[in-house]
Amino acid sequence: MQSQDFFSLSSAIIELIQKAAPLIGLALVFILYLWSWRRAGSAFFILQRFWSLLGGNKELSDPDLSEAWKNVKDFYSMRLRTGIKFKSKEHLEQTLAWFKENRIGLEEVMPIRSYFDVDSLAVRDPNLKTKKKENWFLGIILSLAIGPLIVLGIPDRAFLIVKSTDTWFLANKGTAHSWNPFSWSITSDDCNKEIPELLDHDQKVICELITSEDATYIKKTIFQQRAFGVLMGTFAGFLIIGLAIAWSKAKTAHDLRLRIMTKKPEQLLLFP
Repeated sequence: MQSQDFFSLSSAIIELIQKAAPLIGLALVFILYLWSWRRAGSAFFILQRFWSLLGGNKELSDPDLSEAWKNVKDFYSMRLRTGIKFKSKEHLEQTLAWFKENRIGLEEVMPIRSYFDVDSLAVRDPNLKTKKKENWFLGIILSLAIGPLIVLGIPDRAFLIVKSTDTWFLANKGTAHSWNPFSWSITSDDCNKEIPELLDHDQKVICELITSEDATYIKKTIFQQRAFGVLMGTFAGFLIIGLAIAWSKAKTAHDLRLRIMTKKPEQLLLFP
């Protein structure tokens, strides 16, 4: 039996990841660049790091220029740290004054910045009813898309395909059966018999696989399937947590918007 006779879904995905490994570093840099641009509306700090690597001076000798440059760094630092895209330092100061006027802390707005309109200084309506429907829809799509991949790692059988005939089957040491359990199944004792539902070539290579003494290929494939299933399960877990966080932010934005509209900040309610 040659492993080239079979195609393993999990092995193919893992091999693809291994081949792409050299590009992961570049991908991470690119993702960091996009994250910085999306959060601050600029790649200022990444370009600053690049400038430092090239030997550029961090400080300016002229005091006035140094002060102006410090203001620029402070401005972009606030954009990066808060994720709020202020237009200028003056706009930033006006926004902070509006927060103070409405008894709102900057720390309250940062988590729900996607709902905060910095131009009009208002919290947009998150529309909780629509958000709830979206979460249910995304949850169903997530289950349909990733659920089968997670299930892939549960059974103690290898999911394989005979390359030459495109026959899909599941195998363990001593047994194999079609993906449709009512179609055909075979054990090592059946290998000397003719299985009408199986092509001769398929029966030959499958029998060589399941009668192997050490069943190395099957064990390796099952291990890869389980590793991939755990990976997909972890990924699904993060997505579910992401949906929960998104709902929590929408609820917080809704409550904060009501506070502003009713002019009854929590601080004033606590101290009438």
